[in-house]
Amino acid sequence: MNSNGKPTYEELEKLVQKLKIQVKVKQNKDRLYLLLDAFEGMITFHKPSGEYIYCNKKKDYPTTSESIIGKMPEDLFSPTISVLLKAAFKKVKKKGESEMLEILFDLNGEKKWFSVYIYPIKDKNGIVIEIVKIYRDIHPKKFTEEEIIRKHSALLKSEGAYRDVLKASSDLIVVFDKKGTIEFINHASEKFYGLPSDKCIGKRVFDFIHPADLEESKAQFLNWEHSSKNNFHFENKNISASGEIWDTEWYVSIERTGNSTIKITAIIRDITKQNQIYQELLVANKKLLFQNRLQDRQRKILIKSKKEVEESEARFRMLILNMEAGVIVYAPDTSIISNNLRVSEIFGLSDDQIKGIKLMDPIWKLVRKDKSPMPFLEYPINIILQTKNSIKNSIVGFSHPFRAGITWVKVNGYPILNDSGKIKEVVISFIDYTKRLQVLDEKIATTLKLEKNEKRLNHAEALAKVGSWMYYPSTQKAEWSDETFNIWGFDTHRGVPSYNAIAKRVDIEDLELLINARKAASEFGVPYDLEFRIKLPNGVKKTVRVVCQATVGDLGAVFSITGAIIDITKQKLFENAQIKHQRIKAIGEMSSSIAHDFNNSLQQMSGNIEVIKLQKNLSGKTIDRLDNISGIINDTAARVDALQKFGDVENESKNIEPIDFNTLIEESLEQSRPLWKDNMEKKGLCFQLITNFTEIPKFNGHKGELKSAIYNLIKNSIEAMPKGGDISITTSYRDKHIFATFTDTGIGMNKKTKAKVFEPFFSTKGFTLGRGLGMSGVYNTVKDYYGNITVKESAPLKGTTFEISFPAVYCEKVKETIVIKTREKSVLNILWVDDDTMITDDMCELLELMGHRCTVANSGKSALVHLHENNFDVVFTDIGMPEMNGWEFIKQVRNDFERAVKIITVSGWSIDSKVKKEHGIDVVLQKPFTVEKLEKLFLEL
Repeated sequence: MNSNGKPTYEELEKLVQKLKIQVKVKQNKDRLYLLLDAFEGMITFHKPSGEYIYCNKKKDYPTTSESIIGKMPEDLFSPTISVLLKAAFKKVKKKGESEMLEILFDLNGEKKWFSVYIYPIKDKNGIVIEIVKIYRDIHPKKFTEEEIIRKHSALLKSEGAYRDVLKASSDLIVVFDKKGTIEFINHASEKFYGLPSDKCIGKRVFDFIHPADLEESKAQFLNWEHSSKNNFHFENKNISASGEIWDTEWYVSIERTGNSTIKITAIIRDITKQNQIYQELLVANKKLLFQNRLQDRQRKILIKSKKEVEESEARFRMLILNMEAGVIVYAPDTSIISNNLRVSEIFGLSDDQIKGIKLMDPIWKLVRKDKSPMPFLEYPINIILQTKNSIKNSIVGFSHPFRAGITWVKVNGYPILNDSGKIKEVVISFIDYTKRLQVLDEKIATTLKLEKNEKRLNHAEALAKVGSWMYYPSTQKAEWSDETFNIWGFDTHRGVPSYNAIAKRVDIEDLELLINARKAASEFGVPYDLEFRIKLPNGVKKTVRVVCQATVGDLGAVFSITGAIIDITKQKLFENAQIKHQRIKAIGEMSSSIAHDFNNSLQQMSGNIEVIKLQKNLSGKTIDRLDNISGIINDTAARVDALQKFGDVENESKNIEPIDFNTLIEESLEQSRPLWKDNMEKKGLCFQLITNFTEIPKFNGHKGELKSAIYNLIKNSIEAMPKGGDISITTSYRDKHIFATFTDTGIGMNKKTKAKVFEPFFSTKGFTLGRGLGMSGVYNTVKDYYGNITVKESAPLKGTTFEISFPAVYCEKVKETIVIKTREKSVLNILWVDDDTMITDDMCELLELMGHRCTVANSGKSALVHLHENNFDVVFTDIGMPEMNGWEFIKQVRNDFERAVKIITVSGWSIDSKVKKEHGIDVVLQKPFTVEKLEKLFLEL
């Protein structure tokens, strides 16, 4: 203000501006209230405490809008609503966030649902200064929701009632998903599936479809999945849990959402009995009624509409009119309703003579099979009328009234019943059987003649190339063929020998069996088939088979006995040889398995010795002893290897080369010198060795194995001469084979010992001189290289001669010189896989002492983990391991790493080159092995 006390121009300017702002604020406030009044819902403003400061409506409150101002919620509403509102105000004030409530207000006596949106108004510091409350009428919406809930409850109740109806149905009603999993099934499951309904839930409907219909039914379900239709019908067979089979008819409804199947409801009806009835009708009438009813047959049987019955009858009549068989349709009074043309042709009667007449008419004269008159009650139609049953294939004769002779017919007939079960019509069909009966009579006569000739022919065929004989018990005479004389060793010129002479040539152990069989055949006609032994005067023993059959007369007496005798000596020898072969093979397989276990034990011993030998500061004497033990282990390994190869026909021989038999025998004699010279001289016995070698070609074989076989043969001869004696060895060449005979002057063998000498574990020496594998090992080794060994001569106290032969070879193979380039020793990263921890521990220590890095895995699975996590140069693996064996492990390694890593199998079994190639093996390392073998192997990799 100036000195006059009046406002200055600037102050007036500010005052005017302030008034303008106040006017503008009032205008804005008026506009806001105008907008609030125009808002459809109700809006109120409140202080943070809940006190009303504005309301745009008054009709929803019992008082005016002006009277609301300054009131609290409890002044206007019930305690329940006011507490709810004040709690919301408090929460909005505290958190500064809006709240939404749904409240049922009682306004002016009317209850209505409102949604209440409570929103905070804050100052610039974020403090809530006012609260806005906006009401919206949601009563129609809440009413609709409650209506939906009521209807849903009613629907659930209705669905429960529906399921009760389903459960009470005698048909099987099942609800399942698109995979066939059962979600609901009624009590009929006990009949159809043999299980209560609760036991069926979770099972698949396919579990109860008969296997014969399973694939077709699955195809039906698959077609439904892609079909636009929702209702289907088909038939199949179901099988219950107890194995009971039902014919069923399915009515299927599919519920979908878009293209997706939600659930499938099927009503399954038992049509087993209906199908059985249908089958019975089909058998009786298949030629007359059902040629055009193969599809949908059950439906047509059940449909009883008049139109379809008439159509069926029309088709039936059309069918019978054109049949080759005669067909007559009778009324219950036996009068003919209709017939086809074939009836007239068969009986030689015109239609006028047939139609309308009854069965008792004199024109119908029927006869039985024996041509005697047939009683009226036995006429086919009368039987059907009396029993209501069908007749099948009845042979009846018709005596023609106007011509001589009988017309024979084969008759089939069945009744047609009405709804009350009474006969409405009878259908008789028949074919002319006259010529067939004539042919049948001729056939019977011919058959009798053929049987007589066939009996002679059968005897001739059975007796071809064998001895035949006949014996007549009444006269005790016999007839023999020449071959029968030859088998028994009798002279044909002296006639059939007496029974006593025959019996003397039968082995005493078999004689009683033959006597009893002969007696039963002669007295009662009992046939026999016997095998027994005979011995001829010249000492020849035979095994024969005698087969005979008796001819018995009308009174039961045996007229004759016809028989054959067959020499089966060679067959028996072959059977015995087969038994011997199977026995040797079985023992060989057992020996190979035992040898595998020995090799594992030898490897553990050898591994430990090799580790010890690599230790420093060992004395020379200690090393010598260790080498001596290694030698013993190697010698044992060689014997175990021979044991393993015993009976093994699958593994190919290795290191095959041309062999000079003379040189091989000389080397074997030198190695066995302590046996036949030193030991004999030590005992003070005299022993002489005589050799007679001729120039012979070579043969192919394995030198080490054959040398071992010759050694065992010499050892066997020496043991057969406990008091000394001579051994003579001779070689020769004939018939493209090389021969060597070994003759000793020892104790010899009887025939029983001679027959078993090559069997495994057979020995006459007990367990003091060996284990019984010597001669069986020789036998197997010789056979491995296509050779043969036999006991040429032997007798007790007269010594024994063995003869060995091999096929000669004429072209010696040029030996290839293999030069292995030496290279500097490198450090290898090795993975050793074996389930035997003792072996893996020993080998890991040994390889590390050799300067390599070794990782151990005691299973195929853990080895694969190591391979994926580390880089390895070589993998050594055993074959026999649990869970994942060596073959499976090798296959997985080749799949994962191809040829990036070398694989060496370590096994006590022999592995041939074919198996090695098939499994992708780089090297086969046979247990036991030494450091030298490993060093050589690493250089060759």
